[in-house]
Amino acid sequence: WNVRITALKGMRPDKYLYDSDSIEAIEYAVLMKRDYGVNLVAINASFGGGGNNSLQEDAIAAAGSQGIALVCAAGNDGADNDATPFYPASYDLPNIIAVAATDSSDQLASFSNYGAQGVDLAAPGAGILSTVPAGMGMESWLKSGADVFAAFPLEFSGLTSAAGLNRPVYDCGRGLAADSFPAGVSGNIALIERGDNTFKEKTVLAQHAGAVDVVIYNDEPGNFLG
Repeated sequence: WNVRITALKGMRPDKYLYDSDSIEAIEYAVLMKRDYGVNLVAINASFGGGGNNSLQEDAIAAAGSQGIALVCAAGNDGADNDATPFYPASYDLPNIIAVAATDSSDQLASFSNYGAQGVDLAAPGAGILSTVPAGMGMESWLKSGADVFAAFPLEFSGLTSAAGLNRPVYDCGRGLAADSFPAGVSGNIALIERGDNTFKEKTVLAQHAGAVDVVIYNDEPGNFLG
């Protein structure tokens, strides 16, 4: 009950976390414990995807020498980490705890990496209830005729009024440029396929076209993150 959290900002304005940034953050944590007596015991490392980097591995080992565990995401590629290592979770270091994701049925989540040797444990990682109260407009669904499609609202998405939006939906392809958006989408809903550019870029283009709402749909089997 008396746990405290130290926030270390490693991500850059372009929303990428480079190995050099994660190394600097880990080294800062080590410095705080070794030189200033701050009782840091674990680092939440829910990032990954880069290759094997000996400098990053050395930084994590240095944290281990100070009794600091690195709790790492196993990865979201649905892959076997024993066959295809995912870093930093796959470094062979005693202070790394690699964590897979489970779903609401306590089964491995469809997107989660796994590994009999390279993954240590699993924890809930899909459909997690947040501290946003139900009924605040963060729940999303799309109804087309008799079909109802559930949706996952993205972080920083706007709130929909209790009455919802009842507007025509315009197919805007992948929303790659201004000419992807027909004139009729102004004041209505833009339906955009994922791929080739970021969700943010798709949304900004839809805003410029006058759309009041954006629905981004998947073009591949399985879930996707945003």
